[in-house]
Amino acid sequence: IEIINKDISTSLTNELNQLENFFKNVNKCTTVDINQTIESIKLLTIEHIKQWSIEFKSKSYENKIANLYEAIFIVEKAITIFFPEIISLRDAQKLTIASFIYNSKKLLAQVSTGEGKSLIVASIMIIKCLLGEQGDIITSSPILAERDAIENQKLYNVFEISVGHNSSENINARRTAYEKHVVYGDLSSFQRDYLLDHFYEKRILGDRYDNGRTNIIIDEVDSMLLDKGNSVLYLSHQPPFLDTLESVYVLIWQMVITNAANGKYPSVYEIKKAILHNLYPILGKQELFKLTENRETIDNIWVELIDKGNIDGNGKIVSTKVEFEDENLQPFIKHLEYLLKDIFHHEKQIEVPNYLKSFIEQHLTAWIQSIDQVNSRWNEGLHQFLQLKHQCKTSLLSLKAVFISNISFFNMYKNIYGLSGTLGSENEREFLKSIYNVDFLTVPVALSSKFQEAQPIHCKDLVEWRIKIVEQAIEISLKRSVLIICETIKDVEQMNLTFKSQKNFNLNNIFIYKRSYEKFSID
Repeated sequence: IEIINKDISTSLTNELNQLENFFKNVNKCTTVDINQTIESIKLLTIEHIKQWSIEFKSKSYENKIANLYEAIFIVEKAITIFFPEIISLRDAQKLTIASFIYNSKKLLAQVSTGEGKSLIVASIMIIKCLLGEQGDIITSSPILAERDAIENQKLYNVFEISVGHNSSENINARRTAYEKHVVYGDLSSFQRDYLLDHFYEKRILGDRYDNGRTNIIIDEVDSMLLDKGNSVLYLSHQPPFLDTLESVYVLIWQMVITNAANGKYPSVYEIKKAILHNLYPILGKQELFKLTENRETIDNIWVELIDKGNIDGNGKIVSTKVEFEDENLQPFIKHLEYLLKDIFHHEKQIEVPNYLKSFIEQHLTAWIQSIDQVNSRWNEGLHQFLQLKHQCKTSLLSLKAVFISNISFFNMYKNIYGLSGTLGSENEREFLKSIYNVDFLTVPVALSSKFQEAQPIHCKDLVEWRIKIVEQAIEISLKRSVLIICETIKDVEQMNLTFKSQKNFNLNNIFIYKRSYEKFSID
């Protein structure tokens, strides 16, 4: 506690007195009252813990908080029963657990690698559930979520707490998981189910969040930081009849390929114009020169056609029945009707439902431009054009329908608890504080680190670089073994040649491991 108090990066100050009293009670706690019988904590069995859990849940919230030290001791005893390799929780782990429970605000803790974050997370959530709450646990991947939920199931069950994970592809299995007190999952899985439930009415979440989202524990808070905080999860869907867009893709592709073969590259405007003429019956103003060469007369005919509703401002033909009041234009009526009907009934290379035409027009420029953007994200039809290029069957276009950002999702919870090996620089902490209104806790390590970082050595070329590495490795190998990790197999082979060039070094001490299928053994 003194170390934390002196740490300027820790903003947890108001709760330090509570934590100090907590540890005083911890040092005194050796027995517990179960069913009006004083039992030694060291001798507790699973049945004792189950009975204690029932009695603890029946207490008032204030009474539970007052006896929090007792709850941590019971949780610790349960951990040692189900995980025999663990003798007890370290003081740093108990301090972290108590800090999360006592703190009235959101809290992010820096807990070093190897300090048992998984056990800390499980212990916090067990105590939260004993206090009458429930919560979600965010892991870094679906695989870890499933593993942690299964491995800790017996630990949760002894306290009559149910646990599940949302990593299954089966939607009914996920519905069942959200009925549990505790749900493990990676961030995208929680976001996916939120979007499916709220926007597609899949009713995956049931009534779990009807009273709001209470607790979320994030194992590794990278997803909250600046580089990932603005990440957005999209749910896409494939509306019916989007397969009819294939004729649009094919025509665009044909225009590009045909002209490119002749050394010509049509502009976006030229391609768009050709597509629109195949999409709609469009009268171009230049078509009127077939009737007269008088520009003033052509302008008058064009304005009259728009005013009478025969065409819109872009020349799209609405009606082929022409009626002019201007006597000077009446001689052109018969020829105009023939021209409009000819354009209207002209055979088109694109056949799509009318309700998709405005959608095509809206996205047409992006689709045309995407043909040359091979290094961009594969949206706006690019994927379909690549399929055409490689003569593959074109897949349906997917539309991004609903989405949610990481920041928006996390801020839906009343209590945000996060753990990470590092909470970053002061600027990163200020960012997290401004976005999520969190406190910070830097937990002292239980054991001092043996990691030492040597001064970097700058080399003029690769040859000198390899020689320096080999010389350092040989010097260190006199006292202990050395692991050299190379970026490529070629680097491994070059490094081996450098070792062979060294005099007075036993090459039998070198073990090379280049491929996963090779047997790796050291006698």
